[in-house]
Amino acid sequence: MIKNNRLPNELSDVFTSNETSQKVKYTEINITRDNKDKTEGYGFDYSEYAADEQTKENLENNDDYAEISEEYPDKSDVGESTKLRQAVDLLIGSVDVRQLYDNGHSMEDLIKSCSWKGLNCKNGKISKHWTQSWNYKYGNCYTFNNGVDKDKNPMRILKASKPGPSHGLTLQLDIEQSLYIGALTQGAGVRVTLHEQGVMPFPYEDGFSVAPGMATSVGLRKVMIKRLDGFNRRDCLTDPTPSKKNIYRIFSNITNYSQQACLNSCLGKTQWFTCGCSESAYPSGNIPCDAFNTKESKILLHVVNNIYSGSML
Repeated sequence: MIKNNRLPNELSDVFTSNETSQKVKYTEINITRDNKDKTEGYGFDYSEYAADEQTKENLENNDDYAEISEEYPDKSDVGESTKLRQAVDLLIGSVDVRQLYDNGHSMEDLIKSCSWKGLNCKNGKISKHWTQSWNYKYGNCYTFNNGVDKDKNPMRILKASKPGPSHGLTLQLDIEQSLYIGALTQGAGVRVTLHEQGVMPFPYEDGFSVAPGMATSVGLRKVMIKRLDGFNRRDCLTDPTPSKKNIYRIFSNITNYSQQACLNSCLGKTQWFTCGCSESAYPSGNIPCDAFNTKESKILLHVVNNIYSGSML
């Protein structure tokens, strides 16, 4: 989450919240997008994904995409809080991730105590197993035992051989609810994702919520499935490394493949090279698409429909 008292200057003027009336004032924001060569946006040659200007013009004028109220609604059809959320997404998407870290809940404030097999993991040697990342929806995210340190250097993976909280990770958290931005927050608590080392976490898609003021326990049992290439067609071979063109390998330095990362990467880079921008959920190093821009939303919907129908896979 982004703290109310640590908003960047650009965000401070975006909204005002009246706690009594619960009304939100929306401020119009104009952002200029960098028009650099789209085929070089990710550091690789993505010309195979790029759409020519005629194709883009056809999509923008296609009456089949005139009614897009469900996926990308018109600005006049949504409430002020939705307009505010989109405005904030655009602004945050235009800021370097490293500048956003200081505007979220810090690890020092969030984690009141941390124990790994009885050892202090908030300070000392075990604390080096914590890493930080930024999520477009939840802000600062902290990962324990990801196999690397904060500088992405490999580290020994910690293992638990016995069940129970005393033989695993135990945390006491302070969610700092008084600092929540009411207009942007639908609930209170933390979002938790359990994943393998080197895999891109997706707390919105794969995580679960933990409510404040409660004790929550999570037990795990790992199941591994190994596919056999019974007919020697080499179509069930293990390759845990994601493609060099995967946007999460480029921007987040992930080392292991996951289906969700593959799908999201395909969506993000196809949006970029078809529309010249992508939704805020997908890192691109540039300003996200404006979902209230009719031309952009038509092209985005075209990409999403084609991806999920299988015509672009």
